[in-house]
Amino acid sequence: MTDVAEYIAYNYEYISNKAVEWMKEKYPFRTRAYEKCTRDISYILDAYYQDLTNNTSSKTVYIANKFWKGNVRQIETYKVEIAVHNYIVDFIKSETTQDRHESLEDLKNTFISILENGPTINVENMEYLDAIQSFQHCQRNWDHSKVVDDDTIDFLLEAGYNVPTKQNLNSFKIVCIKDRDEILKWASVARNEDETISNVGVETIELMKQGKLQNPQTNANLLYLFFVNQEERTSERRKHRERGTPPTDKQWHKDKNFEMGLAASAIGIAANMKGMKSGFCGCIWHDAIPDSWTEQWGVKPSDLSVMMGVGYPLYDDHRVFSEEGHSKESYIKAPYEKIIV
Repeated sequence: MTDVAEYIAYNYEYISNKAVEWMKEKYPFRTRAYEKCTRDISYILDAYYQDLTNNTSSKTVYIANKFWKGNVRQIETYKVEIAVHNYIVDFIKSETTQDRHESLEDLKNTFISILENGPTINVENMEYLDAIQSFQHCQRNWDHSKVVDDDTIDFLLEAGYNVPTKQNLNSFKIVCIKDRDEILKWASVARNEDETISNVGVETIELMKQGKLQNPQTNANLLYLFFVNQEERTSERRKHRERGTPPTDKQWHKDKNFEMGLAASAIGIAANMKGMKSGFCGCIWHDAIPDSWTEQWGVKPSDLSVMMGVGYPLYDDHRVFSEEGHSKESYIKAPYEKIIV
């Protein structure tokens, strides 16, 4: 038998499925939205894992508070929810060593107490943490019937461009693609680089339309492309603000990738706070991108550093990306340490 936290980390999908099967048997008329139940249980298991690993309770408190909006509980049959989580903890205990069973029980009781008695986190703080939690997951399915309005697109661009950069230089360019055919074109090169480019183009795009693509997070309602801005590297503005000779191309790319990370995060968090989802993709087949795709923007294919899909989800489960229900594995967030001096 293994430790509680380790067991959860490697079996959370199995545990979630077992809990849903148990609920179907004991409470067959409670719900038909089992996909959502599986997702919610996985969030709780993630919280248990984090708190057991870090000897905290904050993650469990945070997730439990999400069952409330203001002072209104978001589920009517909360006693069923309590029964399910009693089953989950009992099942985990039956599969693991006793070393941290008491800690797991304490976390479960914390969760149940909040579910019964009400939220304990500042609402404004919780809304922001909700967006961060949502932003953490790479969305792989999209509702293409929905359209993101131009004001929102512009707002997200403003969020990306207004993050800090060294000397506040215009060190990167963000391109937002909203045309569906253009998005499919770029998504076709969101893949590991191959020796040839013969399978890029019409055939690949057709496979994508069938749901067979390497990185479906790029096939979103919007696709944001982040390019290093080489023009600024040799500009008079950079010379005036930074002094000295221009940095090398390699050094410029290295420094600007960090700044683009800030911009992409700003866009992603803003989008999630507006009820949308997002997904990053760093797999870019640069050799398969013709110069003609980028020359009108004053950048080269090699300047593209990351793509990010933004839009509205089609399924509750962020991993699903085809009608056949194919999904990619989603990992529990690795433990972190809060250091406050």
